[in-house]
Amino acid sequence: MQGGYTSNGNGNDTGNGGPFRLWGLSMFGQASWLLIFAFLSVIACIPRFKREKWSIRNGVLAFFLLWLITDFVFFSFSNFFHRYYLCVLAPPIAVLIGMGLPEMVQAFKEKRKWFGWLLPLSLLVTSIMSILFILHYPILRLFLVPIIALFTVISLLFLFLYRRKEKQGYLPPAIACTLAAILTAPFYWCLTVIWFPPVNSTMPYAGPELATQVQTRSMTSNQETMVAPDASTKAMEDYLVKNYQPGSFLVVTSRSDNAAAFIIDTGLPAVAYGGFVGTDKGLTLSEIKNLVNSGKITYFLLAEETGPGEFSNFSISAYVKTNAKLISPSEYGCGNMISSLNGTASFSLYRFNK
Repeated sequence: MQGGYTSNGNGNDTGNGGPFRLWGLSMFGQASWLLIFAFLSVIACIPRFKREKWSIRNGVLAFFLLWLITDFVFFSFSNFFHRYYLCVLAPPIAVLIGMGLPEMVQAFKEKRKWFGWLLPLSLLVTSIMSILFILHYPILRLFLVPIIALFTVISLLFLFLYRRKEKQGYLPPAIACTLAAILTAPFYWCLTVIWFPPVNSTMPYAGPELATQVQTRSMTSNQETMVAPDASTKAMEDYLVKNYQPGSFLVVTSRSDNAAAFIIDTGLPAVAYGGFVGTDKGLTLSEIKNLVNSGKITYFLLAEETGPGEFSNFSISAYVKTNAKLISPSEYGCGNMISSLNGTASFSLYRFNK
């Protein structure tokens, strides 16, 4: 399915920082459909907030408003995050709209000055922003835009008729069409994850781009081996499984993505002393020594050169090189090859003697 936005392949295209970042092409479809509606819902709750200053309801309103503002500021200006982090926006958006929509309807019914116009205003702004975003997807223009536009027009028509004639029969279909207009597009985006399951489960996102996804995105070479191990990695895994000692770790390495591949492929325990991307001090040198002495660690996969962001613990490296035996790649059937697991560092396999 063709769209105006094309991923650059890094799976983490969050755009440039700024107050409008969440409405950018790569971000809007993930969690921003109802942001404006949520903020206008808070405005609709102001009269009740003034009347019931210390009520539990107002405490809930304040809590979720602070949640939304905090997340909004963070995601607007943060230097680094993944798009799937935006899921934390869902609870405050849902709660604030759930609290604000009835207030909008009541204000509209009572014709309260400009508060009475928040309902049609929220509908109109949300629908227009959704349509402007969808216009970047040529195929989606043909059916999503007409659906949203139709429900919006019908809702506004019923609201106009109610305003003129004040017949209760006009209000329920107006509210129903309002919900249909603002939820059609995000509902479709949710379905894309079901219709086109993401190849890269480590960097999930929703959108029509998934239909044309032909390869994994933003995955290290070792993450790729979770799907299909290359020859050198497979040979090393077979060697480690053949020599595995029950009750011990299959192998110790620096990064969790490296360890994860061995766990997934073999079903045996592995551990990363550097945590998620090798930057954490997950295991200290003292702890590693204790695990070696107790027989929990036999094989150690050591990075010969540090990749970007990877934690370089020279004391651990020196200990391994001094006390463990370097295993020639030929022993596990790789000729003279040294495994390169994450595309940035070459790895050597060491064995601690009992």
